[in-house]
Amino acid sequence: MYMPSSDGSGYGKSVAWEYRIQSIAKDNGEICPCWEERKPYYLVEGSNLDEITFKIYCQKKTDTCKESFPETEKKIGEIFKRQYK
Repeated sequence: MYMPSSDGSGYGKSVAWEYRIQSIAKDNGEICPCWEERKPYYLVEGSNLDEITFKIYCQKKTDTCKESFPETEKKIGEIFKRQYK
């Protein structure tokens, strides 16, 4: 999977995760139409690496937005745990 380069902090890191989310969502059939205009918003939740979960949201919810992104949240969480283990 192609990943944009990142300096490992700040904006570059956010863009890399946004790209990963969109790519995984597309592969899972969970990409939201609103992401054409606004990138997905995500939260990393949990107090330690074993409990980490991702929650993905649309920045500005519209009538055409998907309600949830369960497969994408699961996959991106697995990638996150592997990367930061």
